[in-house]
Amino acid sequence: MDAYAEKVLSQANMCKMAAVMDAGLAGATSDAAAQAACTSAYNQCVAAPASTTQTCDPIPANCTATVAQLSACATDTAVLLNQVLGTIPSCNAITLAELSTSSGTTTDTTTTPASCQTFETACPDYSLSGGSGGLQH
Repeated sequence: MDAYAEKVLSQANMCKMAAVMDAGLAGATSDAAAQAACTSAYNQCVAAPASTTQTCDPIPANCTATVAQLSACATDTAVLLNQVLGTIPSCNAITLAELSTSSGTTTDTTTTPASCQTFETACPDYSLSGGSGGLQH
């Protein structure tokens, strides 16, 4: 599912998130320096997006989920993530104060989409986000 999400998530939003996080780690001493670090990281990301390799674990024997259920979960997760990533401020709007309290990322407390809860109920031993099973980077 991670590979699917990467295809449908906005590259601009993903780069914005990475750039704001980079700016938070850059050790800037002024808002202007943080904004410049962010802009530089954003431009590099857009020019040369990272590529990932995906591997999948086998589906457990007790999994009764359908492909349609997995697809619905992947689609709903991508929509939700694009909404959350869209709330991250642009580079020219970040401040040191914001970076020091949140690393420039949203603190949104979104819930798992209902479609993913349905999938997880039908396939409880398969991890959608990697880790001990499921799809991993």
